[in-house]
Amino acid sequence: MQELFLSLPAYCTPGLSNSERKTLIKDTDYTVPAHKEEDEIDYTIDTITDTYLSYEFSNSKGQGTNENYEIKKFKSATGKSFLLFSKTGDPRVHSNKYILKMYDISGSSLTENFNSVIPEDLDYSIFLTFGTPDSVKASLAKTAYYTFDLDPTSIDKISFNLILESDKDKKWLLGTTAVFIWNGKMFTSSIIFRKDDQ
Repeated sequence: MQELFLSLPAYCTPGLSNSERKTLIKDTDYTVPAHKEEDEIDYTIDTITDTYLSYEFSNSKGQGTNENYEIKKFKSATGKSFLLFSKTGDPRVHSNKYILKMYDISGSSLTENFNSVIPEDLDYSIFLTFGTPDSVKASLAKTAYYTFDLDPTSIDKISFNLILESDKDKKWLLGTTAVFIWNGKMFTSSIIFRKDDQ
């Protein structure tokens, strides 16, 4: 996973050069220097397994943006491997912005696959019950935000989570998490309520 991390496109580690990425892998944390201390950015690697790596960056002084990133490797029934990359923005700044990309793996090289196995435009609409009022849809469009969890504890599961500003719209939802299970050929999905949302 360290080699795959080093092969990620530049936008996956804003402000880090390739040599700084290597330092981050070695030390699990790295501060991007800046002219002013309040502009410094702290990178931290949280978790590394054989198939998963997560990292984040934040302002050294706790101001500005926090970004969370995950990469996870999957194997297809044909023996080929691919990598999912996710970025979840700080909800205080980027209410509903996230990135999910798929990369084909060849050795330690990555090539973006634009035929992603999971839709790149997921939002609140997949969670709605039939007959949800337009006013509720408008409310969720403005206030809901989303996170991906590539799940380091499972080799085949990831989830897409809806985070509500308040519980008032929950009665119109089928659930708050879309669970995706990789079967070697495709992801199958189901929608559930997270335990803390029941």
